[in-house]
Amino acid sequence: STRSILITTTGTIMLQDKEQNAVETVAAQEQPDLLEGEIWKLHEESGYLVSNMGRVKGKHKKYLSPNFYKSGYLTVQLSFAKDPRTYLLHRLVAEVFLGEPSEERYFVNHKNCNKTDCRLSNLEYVSPKENSIHAAEFGLIKSGEKHLSAKLTENQVREIRKLWSAEM
Repeated sequence: STRSILITTTGTIMLQDKEQNAVETVAAQEQPDLLEGEIWKLHEESGYLVSNMGRVKGKHKKYLSPNFYKSGYLTVQLSFAKDPRTYLLHRLVAEVFLGEPSEERYFVNHKNCNKTDCRLSNLEYVSPKENSIHAAEFGLIKSGEKHLSAKLTENQVREIRKLWSAEM
């Protein structure tokens, strides 16, 4: 069954079963580390809890500390019966809350371009083309002399074009 865990800011813990359309209040206790509007869902495959605020709780209810991947994205390591797996945090949040990606839209886009902002409200599935357009609109794709493989400056290109057109 599809179950969600909602922890309110007052500390009420509720389980929601979407298939049976039922909500059950489990406990009411102080949750000092709870964020406003935070919702927890179970990552079925691993048994870890994932928050819509981009946080992960381990099997012993302790928060996992994310690590930085070389590309600047956050990762978390989840253990599966002695088989640890590293997950990109934004992809884990998207899969738990948005479901599996479609064949056309399988990139997870950070709407605000901040790779460390893994809140659900900042994530969406997009196609590779939509991802490229978004990156270009926000200046994430380097072009011209700022491109890593650029050999000429923009002034050099202008000068070459000027000389070329003069010879024609």
